[in-house]
Amino acid sequence: MSLALYRKYRSKSFKDVVGQEHITKTLQNSVDNNTFSHAYLLTGLRGVGKTSVARIFASYVNGIQYEQTENNPDIIEIDAASNRKIDEIRDLREKVNIAPSSLSYKVYIIDEVHMLTREAFNALLKTLEEPPKHCIFILATTDYHKLPETIISRCIRFSFRSISSEDMIEHLKKIASKEKIKTDEEALRTITENSSGSLRDAIAILDQARNLSDQISSSNIELLLGLANKKNITDLYNLIDSNDAQGIISKLEAMRNAGVNSEKAIIQFSKLIRHKIASGSASKHLLSLLTEIMNIENYSDKWLAFEVCLLKHVSSPVSSPQPEPQDNEPIIEIEKIGPDKNTDNQINHEPPASDPKAGNDSGLWQKVLDELKTSNSTLYGVARMADVGINKDSLELRLKFNFHKKQLDMKRNRLRIIEIINKHNSKITSVDTVIIKEETFEEPDKKYDSSKDISNISNVFGSAEMLE
Repeated sequence: MSLALYRKYRSKSFKDVVGQEHITKTLQNSVDNNTFSHAYLLTGLRGVGKTSVARIFASYVNGIQYEQTENNPDIIEIDAASNRKIDEIRDLREKVNIAPSSLSYKVYIIDEVHMLTREAFNALLKTLEEPPKHCIFILATTDYHKLPETIISRCIRFSFRSISSEDMIEHLKKIASKEKIKTDEEALRTITENSSGSLRDAIAILDQARNLSDQISSSNIELLLGLANKKNITDLYNLIDSNDAQGIISKLEAMRNAGVNSEKAIIQFSKLIRHKIASGSASKHLLSLLTEIMNIENYSDKWLAFEVCLLKHVSSPVSSPQPEPQDNEPIIEIEKIGPDKNTDNQINHEPPASDPKAGNDSGLWQKVLDELKTSNSTLYGVARMADVGINKDSLELRLKFNFHKKQLDMKRNRLRIIEIINKHNSKITSVDTVIIKEETFEEPDKKYDSSKDISNISNVFGSAEMLE
């Protein structure tokens, strides 16, 4: 059995540590000047070198090689996640007074120290205040804010940084060269972009990818991590600019069927928008889209929430005109979906002030949308896709897609719409939702074939929706 790459290439000296020069230089000087402390606190993300630095420091203060720290009785590593109770800390307190057997200093490395119980912290506190001269404590944690202030104040704290992409790429190149792994710059950059600043995670991805293909490419990494192809993310952005609602639905469905992870696809798309905004090449309305995307994590069905967010922004005033529909293709209009163009009591989303057909209720639905936009952005995204009509005391919402109807049929959403309407028009007491069928383009001499409607619906919603 071969050794995992992240273990094989673990740093064994301060000069081997990647991206933490502000820490390694300080600790090296403290060893050289014999001015090191009795307690240290190492904080930062996982996989950035906290435990490695602790072991290296333990070897330096005792003047031994890194390899000699392994299984040495005077260098004790404790996993606080599995030894978190007060009994374990009491046992530690009893043993710290025993002099080291072979080294100058007994070093205790307590990993994930934030996992200790309150009672265990209280037991450890006295030892940290007045430790024996031959003892050094090194506490490491990824959740610094969970530590009591009394513990933090008795340690010298070092904050580890996220490792930059450039530093990671250079390190991965060295490992790939030594291991004779064939790869390229783009693949390594894809790895670093998806390792969250953790060098250990980046090396683990490289280790896993080398068993996937003889030549590691960016597409291999995307397949391995469940990422969306970069071209698909760019295409998704372009579909918003071209106001192609059906294209957005189809693209997202294809990504989902390909096994793309929804959270990672959303992160990829967010990064693209940020880049476009920073370069000044994005429409202003996409800044609000980026804000809405940040709230998707609150929803269980992230694909649906992502879809709604994108569909809300396909009708920007600065968008390019829609292409003419081809024969035998369903007509999908973004701002005006309903087929009843001549209905006298129909309400447009933004009716012109001079429209004689608008009547006294012309601004009612727009008032509903305005309030939903500030109070419930997801419901607003669905509601704005509806074409609206008023029939006596009933509000009729005409929708093109069934998943929009499901959202508006939810009791809390229906009551919320009625609540807003009652603020402006007490006559409306109920809300009805209906689905508008696609227009068909049959030849006069041909019989109606219902399978074409099914085919059109399947193209828009995908097979998963049809099964429901």
